[in-house]
Amino acid sequence: MKALPVATVLLALATVVPLALAEGQPPEAPSPVHLTLEQAVEAALSASPGLEALEHASEAARQSARAASRSRWGQLDALATTERFDADRITLPISSELLANGFGGLPFDRNQVHYGLSFRVPLYVGGRLRSEREIARLEARQAASRLSGNRWQTRFNAVSLYGATAALDAAIEAARNEHAALETTRERVSLELESGRRARIDLLKIDDTLAQVEARIAELEGRRARSAALLLALCGRDPGLPLAVEPLEESALSHGMPDGKSLRAALTDNSSVDAARAEAEASRRRERIARSAFLPRLEAGGLYLANDAPSMVDDIATWELRLDLRVPLFAGGSRFSRVAAARAARNAAESRLERTWLTVSAELESALAEYRSARSSLEAAGRRLAAASEAARIEQLRYDVGSGRIEDLLQARAREAEAQAANAAARSAVVSARARIESVVEREIQP
Repeated sequence: MKALPVATVLLALATVVPLALAEGQPPEAPSPVHLTLEQAVEAALSASPGLEALEHASEAARQSARAASRSRWGQLDALATTERFDADRITLPISSELLANGFGGLPFDRNQVHYGLSFRVPLYVGGRLRSEREIARLEARQAASRLSGNRWQTRFNAVSLYGATAALDAAIEAARNEHAALETTRERVSLELESGRRARIDLLKIDDTLAQVEARIAELEGRRARSAALLLALCGRDPGLPLAVEPLEESALSHGMPDGKSLRAALTDNSSVDAARAEAEASRRRERIARSAFLPRLEAGGLYLANDAPSMVDDIATWELRLDLRVPLFAGGSRFSRVAAARAARNAAESRLERTWLTVSAELESALAEYRSARSSLEAAGRRLAAASEAARIEQLRYDVGSGRIEDLLQARAREAEAQAANAAARSAVVSARARIESVVEREIQP
C-alpha cells in the first residue's frame, strides 16, 4: 500500500479537526432583546394578541351595526324554481284574461319553470327596527370601549413589568456589589488570619454571609427571569429570549401630584363606565322591543314572476303588490312575560352601571393614594440609601483599621444592599402608580 504524502495528511487533519470541534461546541446564545420603556409600551400595544382579538371583535360589532341600520330598506330577492308534477297542472294563477278561451285554453303542463323577483319593505313594526338599529350601535360602542380600556390596561401592564424588571436589575447589581465587597474583605481577612491579626470566626461569618448573598442573587435572578418572560410575551416576543432593559429615567420620576378634581371629572369618559352606560341604554331599547309585540305591523311586498313550460309558446309574466297588516291578539301571555323579563334586565343593567361607577371611582382614589405613598417611599428610600452607604463606608474603614467588628461590617453591607434594592423598587412603584392612574382615567397625565 502506497503511503500518503505528509502534506496531504496534515491538510486533511486541518480540515476535519476544526469541524469535529465545532460540532461539539454548544450553540451560540441568542442576542438579547433591548427595550426602552417607550419601546416596550409601543410593542405591547401593537403586538398584543389580546388587543388584536378585541380589534377584530370591535370591527365585527361595527359591521353588525351597519347591517342592522340598512335593514330598514327592505329586501329584494331573485328566485327561480323548476318543477315536475305527477300530472299536468296549471302553470300560473288563473286570471279573467286566461278564462276568455275557456278552461281548455289554460296553460297546463307537468314541467314548469318560474323565475323572477320578490321584495318586501317593513313600513311599521312598532318601533322594533329603530330599537334594533340602536341596540346594534350600542353594542358596537361597548366593543370599542372594551378595546380602549384594554389598551390602557395593557399599557399599565407593560409599564409595571418593565419597572419591575428594571428594579430587579438594580437589586441584582446591588447584591453582586455586596458579594464583590465581601470577597475583597474575605481575601484581606485570609491574609491577616495567617499573621494572627484576625480570628478564624471572622472568616466563617464572612463565608456564611457570602452564601446568603449568593442565595439572594439566585432568587432575584429567578424573579427577574419571570418578569422578563411576562414582558416579552406581552410584547408578542418569544418569552425564552434574553431581555435587556434600561434604568428608569429621572424624567419619569419628576412629575408632581396630579389634580384629583380634574381626574374625577374625567371618569365620565372611562371605558368601563361608558360600556356600562351603553349596556343600560341597550336594555331600555330591548324593553321597547318587548312592548312593540303588542302593536300592529304593516309591511309592503311584491312579486314578479316569469312562468314557462314546454307546452307554452312564450313565457307569461305575472306580478302582484300587497300590503300586509297584522294585529296581535293572543299569544298565551308570553308577551307579558317578555316585557317583565326585559324590565328586570333593564334594572340589572342600571344597577351594574351604578356599581361600575363606584368601582372605577374607588380605583381612582386607590391609585391616587398609591401614588402619594410611592412618592413618599421614594423620598424615604433616597435618604435611607445615602445613610446606609455612608454607614457601610465607615464600618469598612473601622474594620480595616481594627477598631470595628465583623458583625457590624456585615450588617452595614447588608443594609446598604437592601437600601439600594428598596430605592430601585420605590422608583418602579412611582412609575407604575402613575401608569395606574392613567389606566383608570384613560388619558395621559400632563406633568
